[in-house]
Amino acid sequence: MRKIFTLLFFTTLFFNCSSDDSNDVLTDGDGITDENNALLTISRGSGFIPFFGAVDIRDFTVEAIVTGDDGTILARSFLEFDSEIKLEAEYDKNKTYDLHFVERFFDSNKTTPEFSYENVLTYNVITILGATNRLYAYDGISYDDSVTITRPPEKTGYVKLQFNNIPYNLGLFGYSTNGSSFRGDGSLSSTKDFDINVEPKSTNTVYSFIGSEDENGGDVRFIKEDLTDGESLVFDFDEMSITTPIDIDFSVMNTQNMFVSSKNFYEIFAFDTPSDKKTLLSSSLFKRSNLFSTERTFFPNDAFQKYSIYSSIFYDEFTVLTKRVYDNINEIPKKYTHTGLNAKIINNSFPDIKAEAVGEYDYFIVKSSYNDGENFSSDTKRFAWTIYGDANSEISIDQKNLFSNLFQEKDNFEVPMSDLKNNLELSLISSDVIDNYNDYISDIINRNISIDNGYQNFERWSSRSINSINIDAINNSQ
Repeated sequence: MRKIFTLLFFTTLFFNCSSDDSNDVLTDGDGITDENNALLTISRGSGFIPFFGAVDIRDFTVEAIVTGDDGTILARSFLEFDSEIKLEAEYDKNKTYDLHFVERFFDSNKTTPEFSYENVLTYNVITILGATNRLYAYDGISYDDSVTITRPPEKTGYVKLQFNNIPYNLGLFGYSTNGSSFRGDGSLSSTKDFDINVEPKSTNTVYSFIGSEDENGGDVRFIKEDLTDGESLVFDFDEMSITTPIDIDFSVMNTQNMFVSSKNFYEIFAFDTPSDKKTLLSSSLFKRSNLFSTERTFFPNDAFQKYSIYSSIFYDEFTVLTKRVYDNINEIPKKYTHTGLNAKIINNSFPDIKAEAVGEYDYFIVKSSYNDGENFSSDTKRFAWTIYGDANSEISIDQKNLFSNLFQEKDNFEVPMSDLKNNLELSLISSDVIDNYNDYISDIINRNISIDNGYQNFERWSSRSINSINIDAINNSQ
């Protein structure tokens, strides 16, 4: 069990007035009284783990850096626990400024033999473009070692379902519970039994269906029950609830140039609340033989409060992830639109980037990375840089003046620029989860914030890095 908590310790970055020669510096009691001065406040919590799943992190430090829009450093300082600092820099209200967090630490993993590594020096840089006059609450993940860790149950429970008087010799059948599911088709007899694994000491929502599909739609019935370990129920087919068959066109664009792999798929879920483990109604891989096919799904009538469709498509040069949420089955579309987002990278000289975006979206992400080993286990140094920006049809990033000043001299840390260019990925994101860019940034820099997105629509268009394209090309040729 992980206990999350946040303790905020305030760090203040002050900017001098540039409108006169007095070069006055704001003090704690001054407040913001001059329109030519801005106060940027950063708080740091108690967490020092940079990401979930970290096994052994040591010597963790984080440095805050403020730059001009060309990457020139104006102010910088390490953020310590329970500390308060002031940085001074000239400020021009007609210019934009960027905020950077440079995380440095040693990372080890000795618990997973196939992915083991030790004392890998890691730099992780988070950049926020267009930093504004507000509080930025930075925090890592916090663990409370005094709390007992919840372990998986030693015993697996089960429930038994029996369906009688099935009128079909061939048909569909399956079930879904606790995030796991089974779906089959083939021969049927008048009776069908399911032994379903469930969590032994809790109530489990179990959804199961059985019936036949034909050209006219078919007849598939379902049950939805809250069951506990050891229960056994019998159902008569004629008394079960009916489903509504809906044919959905999942045709994708640019099929001649699309990589076909197990990564291309769609899934349809049903749920009552965002925290529920979703009930899988249907799923399918996209193959070249069915890229233009219409997929039929049997939706249970009046059984769930929400339905969602999730799809993942890998094209030659970009990927598309979408999730659409619907309040009832009448809203389910006959043709599923994967996304209208797109972008073209005009210049890739990471960390200097220019791109043109198409479509309405909320924010963009530019990222790249480098590791010095031939594989994950042989790394001794790793570097990752993620840049976040508010939506704009023309994306322009200029951070070349910052790059060489990110690393501590004692580390002798050199990153080949060609690797960063080849690993570049640009993403455009449209999401109903977060209301605005500032809230999104708050979620990014405070790892202890958790946002429930079960009810929300989401679209993500991402360019594919040169390295990932080359790897897929090799895999597809084998």
